This record gives sequence, C-alpha cells and structure tokens, in this order.
Amino acid sequence: MFFKKFRVKMILILFLPMIALLTTTSITPHLQEVESDEVLEYKESYNSVSVIDNQLEPTSSTHQKDFILEEIHRMKQEILKRKSEKEIQNANIKSDKLSHSVEILSENKIRKQYRAVEVVATGYYAGVDSTGKTPDHPEYGITYSGVKVRRMPESVSTIAADLNLFPLGTVLYIPGYGYGIVADIGSAIKGNVIDLYFNSKEDVYKLWGKKKLDVFIIEEGNGRITEAILQQKMDTFRS
Repeated sequence: MFFKKFRVKMILILFLPMIALLTTTSITPHLQEVESDEVLEYKESYNSVSVIDNQLEPTSSTHQKDFILEEIHRMKQEILKRKSEKEIQNANIKSDKLSHSVEILSENKIRKQYRAVEVVATGYYAGVDSTGKTPDHPEYGITYSGVKVRRMPESVSTIAADLNLFPLGTVLYIPGYGYGIVADIGSAIKGNVIDLYFNSKEDVYKLWGKKKLDVFIIEEGNGRITEAILQQKMDTFRS
C-alpha cells in the first residue's frame, strides 16, 4: 500500500505541471466549437481529477492539483454556458425561419401544401351565452387547457375542438379567420366541429356565424399547451 501511494505521488509530482500547462494552452481553443462530446470530454477529465483528489494525501503538488480542478471546472461551466446559448440561438433561428415561411404562404399555397379537413365552424365568446360564466367567475375567459382565450387576427387565436380529432396544441389555418390553436373544448364540439373564439357576442354573429369549410392542419399538437407554448406560437405565426 505504501509503495502504491508513493507511486501515485511520484506520477502526480512529475506530470501535474505538464497537465497544468496543457490545461491552459489546449482547452481554450476547443471553446470555438461547442459540441456535446466536448462537454462530455471535460466532464470526464473533471471526474478523473476528482478521483485523484480522493486518493492523494497532502503533498507539494496540491496547489497544482487544485489549479487543474478549478480550471477544468471553469472550462466545463463555460462550455455548458456556450452550449446553452448556442441552443437558444439555433431555436430562435429555426423559429424565425418557420415564421418567415408561414408568413409568405398565400392561402392558395396553404391549400396545396397542408392537409385539409372539412369541418363545421361556429363561433363563441367568453360570456354567459357561450360558456355560462360571467366576468366575475374565477374561470371566466380560461380555456380547458388553462390558457386564457385570445383573438389575434394577426397571429394565433384560441379555438375549441374535439380532442380526438385535433389534439391540444394543434394549429389550424381557417380561411376567413386566420390561424387557430386548439386550447379548448365544448359540450357541443364533437367530431368535425370546431368553435372559433371572438372577443364579443356581436363579433360572433357579425364576423362569423356558422360555416362549413375546409381547414388546414399546419401543426399537429401533442396534447399539451401552456401560456409559454401559446406565446411561442403567437410569435411564430405573427404576420
């Protein structure tokens, strides 16, 4: 055991200065390209030095060992930070590209590019005639999914649908209405029937009424929608 510990000490005394030099001269260039395998590489390096730390008794090389630990930890944090920033940047670029591609599509191109489903589309608003709730009700204006109702002609509005046909989060293009995202349900909304949200009872009758038409599935939902997801869709499909 004594000779084993002595051997470990001698190896560290001889090679830790070289490792310290390599750490400061070779890790930084790798930050130019932040990839997941680099994060794994430095994580393994950090863990390896941690193992040495557990085996090593206090020696004259402790300062060097601590320096390496600190440097690897710092680089690891920097890589993770830049990786996160890169992921956010890529997500924003993807969102911008999708937004642009959606914006430039005319209704004619949408009809050619996306699957159509024939539905009967009615209209509703948050008031008592449609929902049985008054403005003082704690759930007034709150959809089945928990998000607030919205009518955004220049972006995405909340709509109700049969979740067996259109899961929560599904984005539809409805000619004459715009983009709608499924966030609500209704007792009369079964099968190929959808209910489009409007800000008032007057708008329901004046702007829509009841129509039979084809709607187009832009994105199929995964059965979940939150305020954050809704905001993201509103930004993506903003005209």
